[in-house]
Amino acid sequence: MKFRLILLSLIIISLLSTSGCDVKALTGNQEATVNMENTEAATEAATEAKLCTVKVQSLDKQNLTDSVSYRIDKLSSIGSATTIVEKLDTTDGIAGVELESGEYRIKALTGDFEQVFTIGDDQESAVIAAENNSMYNILKNTENVCIIGDSITIGSMTDGYGWYDELLQRFPNVKNVDVAATGGQTSASIFDNESDISVINSSTADTYIVALGINDVINREKTDKATTYTSTEYIKNLEKLVRTINEKDNTKINEFIFVAPFEYINRYSYVMTKYIRRDNTHEEYTIQLYNWCKMNNYTFVAPMNYIKNTLANVEDPGSYSVDDVHPAYPLGTKLYSEGVYESSVLNPTGTLNIDQHFFDEKDRKETDSSYKTYPIDYVQAKVDVGVLKETCFTFKDYNTGEYVVLNLDNDTGQYEYKGTDPNPHYYYSRQSDGKITISNMPVGGYIINCEYNKLGYNAYLDTEIVFVNGGSIATNACIYMKNKIE
Repeated sequence: MKFRLILLSLIIISLLSTSGCDVKALTGNQEATVNMENTEAATEAATEAKLCTVKVQSLDKQNLTDSVSYRIDKLSSIGSATTIVEKLDTTDGIAGVELESGEYRIKALTGDFEQVFTIGDDQESAVIAAENNSMYNILKNTENVCIIGDSITIGSMTDGYGWYDELLQRFPNVKNVDVAATGGQTSASIFDNESDISVINSSTADTYIVALGINDVINREKTDKATTYTSTEYIKNLEKLVRTINEKDNTKINEFIFVAPFEYINRYSYVMTKYIRRDNTHEEYTIQLYNWCKMNNYTFVAPMNYIKNTLANVEDPGSYSVDDVHPAYPLGTKLYSEGVYESSVLNPTGTLNIDQHFFDEKDRKETDSSYKTYPIDYVQAKVDVGVLKETCFTFKDYNTGEYVVLNLDNDTGQYEYKGTDPNPHYYYSRQSDGKITISNMPVGGYIINCEYNKLGYNAYLDTEIVFVNGGSIATNACIYMKNKIE
């Protein structure tokens, strides 16, 4: 009997142990099943995550091309980027894509457009206006415009075709255009021009495009004409013009677009030294206008880099101009219109190229009509690339006077802007073509100092002033050098 009790106890213990193991195993299987169900649920939730329909529209590009492509990167909280759309094509300027919530960056594969945007958790749709252009952002919502300018604006030399005609064709929403412009007009003389002031006072425009300044630069040394003798006076006149407009329109807020002074385009060699002196004056006025517009949140446009770059690459640049100042119709006026529009990009950095041009000096014939004023002619000469590489430069920020610090890429010989420093930093060309290319330059004014040439060549002007555009419009600074007669 005792033996039976012991055996029964062992059997019960064995059954309980086996049961315990089975329960544990079952519990584990249940946990595994639950975890699997949770994982599947999470996967389904991720799959069913709300997608936002994003429409990218580039209405201006629609007029220029049938297809513009963009890349879209998703940005992480630590600043890294993952490309999720390699190439998003548009048709008639419009493209669509579905994206989850998060922060993204969209960038045009060609051109200057780049923008960071955020999609909220419950956001269903978003529209991105892919126009990296301040003028577009203003004029697309404008019906009434007033253009203020001089002979280039009024079309004195082109039978009344102004530079702005082509520009406004981009904006069919603009219904009315008032023009207050007279040949030879300066920022000072406009206040004595009753006809133009009358147009301004009666205009119902809410956007004013002001393109004054070239006559200020040309006539700054004259005493028989209302003009400005300094860039400071130029800005004061523009301030007065803004006050005049705002005071008569005190019930609304006006938009202002200021076009930097136009410049000489078709140059004659025998007056080269006059041109390069006025180049610095032109750039000085441009930089001061830029600084003032930036301070007052006005739209600023500097079109001359675009215009000069285009003329340097066309077969017959003379066909674009009537003389050394006025654009010809239709090629020149169209170019000026494009220059104004394309130069209003919002990119904060650009590229500066330094190119040296050498000239031989030769006596002109006394029978030449301009001999008494310009007895010397300047004929461009070629020099060895080694001569170009022996010229030393420093660069200064126009506003602060500090020296620019550059970083050299040994593979390309090109430089990249790194910052400024109170102490001078000296640079030579390291490119095979003898030029200097500086990328990532912040938009604004710079002073280029030609310090010396190791082989004894000299510059006509040791100091050149330049305004650097943002975006893909390169700023090409020409340094004029005297060729040594051996």
